[in-house]
Amino acid sequence: MSGDPIRVLLAEDQSMLRGAMAALLSMEVDLDVVGQVASGDAVVPEALRVRPDVAVLDIEMPGLDGLSAAAALRIAAVLLPDFYLPLLWCSGLLWTFAFGLFVLRYGALHLGGRRA
Repeated sequence: MSGDPIRVLLAEDQSMLRGAMAALLSMEVDLDVVGQVASGDAVVPEALRVRPDVAVLDIEMPGLDGLSAAAALRIAAVLLPDFYLPLLWCSGLLWTFAFGLFVLRYGALHLGGRRA
């Protein structure tokens, strides 16, 4: 590994899943989980506090959903010079053309989960 590890912010409302994802990501030497939140409303404040390189966001969360949190994060990215990209996590949401366009519009990337 060369350079600093990638700093990751996790946003997932299910604590068991969030903890498991954090544990798995922390096993990678080039990843560092620097923050974890349980609601979309907490994403931007936590990102401003911990300064992640990437954020992994659940789509369905209380408060702001993952899509709205990704849009807010893109706006706040002006204050986060090293921030790269929000990654959206989906585990059962219908994958539609409109959803895909929204994701592309806000520069987010879908990873994992099922496409029903």
